[in-house]
Amino acid sequence: MGGNGGRPRQDNDALIQGQCYVKNRFTVLYDSGASHSFISLTVARELGLDFSELNFDLIVHTPTSQNALTSLACLQVPFTIRNMTFLHDLICLPLCGLEVILGLDWLSKYHVFLDCYERTAVILSNGLDIKPFLSHTLYLNSVRVTLDGSDCEGYVLLAASSNDSELSLERIRVVKEFPDVFPDDIPEFSLHREIEFSIELVPGTGPISIAPYQMSPLELTELKKQLDELLGKKFIRPSASPWGALVLLVKKKDRGMRLCVDYRQ
Repeated sequence: MGGNGGRPRQDNDALIQGQCYVKNRFTVLYDSGASHSFISLTVARELGLDFSELNFDLIVHTPTSQNALTSLACLQVPFTIRNMTFLHDLICLPLCGLEVILGLDWLSKYHVFLDCYERTAVILSNGLDIKPFLSHTLYLNSVRVTLDGSDCEGYVLLAASSNDSELSLERIRVVKEFPDVFPDDIPEFSLHREIEFSIELVPGTGPISIAPYQMSPLELTELKKQLDELLGKKFIRPSASPWGALVLLVKKKDRGMRLCVDYRQ
């Protein structure tokens, strides 16, 4: 047994889901409660996959008490997860809200470890770490099939959680109690502060000034734009100090650029 290094557990009811590519990108659910792997019948038709007749019938009882019967499968379907290609048989089902379910047959074949505590999936045979995303859809299932030609029954229940969307900032109780602390934008800094910030230097340290980093024309344009905004909001002011610190622009996830000050020297 091993610990989790003191990291807090993700305390939610989210499922372990990810992305797979079967000509296009689709949502895949890693489900150890399903004995076989499935693909949405609608998705299989859209992809133009070849259908094969099974030697057994699969009956699924839906929450609406209507039976879903299938005897179709797509054999040796190629799909890609994290740049690794797999070939696997997928049974066709009229799934609602799901596109691909990878069940126990696929999980055991490739030695996939599902860490329900950390909500992660790892293919142990080659150490591939499948980075999942979490879904707040509630899912309860028990699907079993037999290969002896006899009918079997399974149960699939899929329900959407009412807390599917993240809580907006305006609905958080603390934010509502202190709206002045969480404005959309800070127009300017107050010139009078209760606590003045300062950096203590080693005695005898002389002024430090280093030549700026080289920047491309695009970065120089962005730097000027951000400096003008900071000057307009009085976050900074013109200075002729002999001290100087390097600045650089770091790309953000939204493809913007964040202005950073390099204090490492």
